[in-house]
Amino acid sequence: VGHKKVSRHTTALIAGSLWNLVFGGLGVLNLPLLIELFYHSVPSQAQITANQGFWMAVAIFGIGYGVVGLTISKLRFFVSLGAIGKFVFFLFMAHLWLVDVATTFAAVIAVGDLLWGLYFLVFIFRTREYGYL
Repeated sequence: VGHKKVSRHTTALIAGSLWNLVFGGLGVLNLPLLIELFYHSVPSQAQITANQGFWMAVAIFGIGYGVVGLTISKLRFFVSLGAIGKFVFFLFMAHLWLVDVATTFAAVIAVGDLLWGLYFLVFIFRTREYGYL
């Protein structure tokens, strides 16, 4: 009595949430380590400041993915916007890797984000009865 059926997407969205929370949290709590993992050289102060804001947004989106995972029909715009962001991040990091600014670790993480972005599109399509946003 009172048991809520768990969507098949809940586990994946919670995993996506943790993916973002790990990297976003690392960027917020230990930005120098993340910069060392992602870049061959230390960026300028302006780039470091931009990175701080970016990783904070990554963590916030991670919270959003978790909320959507627990309430599949609500706040879906986090997943829609997240898919776009993951594709943009992939393209940006792929470019930086190709011009030897980003590390291979960054490229691997970017491919991971590309895969999450593809899953997010599949999720939005398969659960379209709730709307696309």
